[in-house]
Amino acid sequence: MTDHKPMFDTDKTIKSLALQAVIRKLSPEQRNLFTQEFEAKRKNTGMTYFLWFIGFHYLYLNRVGIFFLYWLSCVLIIGLIWLIADAFRIPGMVQRRNEEIAEQILKNMIALNLVDADIALARPVEIVQA
Repeated sequence: MTDHKPMFDTDKTIKSLALQAVIRKLSPEQRNLFTQEFEAKRKNTGMTYFLWFIGFHYLYLNRVGIFFLYWLSCVLIIGLIWLIADAFRIPGMVQRRNEEIAEQILKNMIALNLVDADIALARPVEIVQA
């Protein structure tokens, strides 16, 4: 019998302890399904910095409203300050977006009955509610 290991280290990729606890409770098959879906959708910090350089990082992180507000503020001097501040905020923004993606994947797995409800109860009610 072979040991099914995830393709990525959830402890490094997902910082939320609650999400890590749910992922650890998944069966090897469920974990592989989660990993494949997450790897396909996760956001990359390097790509986010590249898009930050040309002003499209908020679109990449699926923050359309903030994207338009960002570009409107670029007309003012505050846009430059915002641009510089974002250079320091990008790792955290990518981390939060990846955790949102992980939560959405778990919600979809629960909705499709691919994950038992008792596993979902390890996470606060927000994951269980679709």
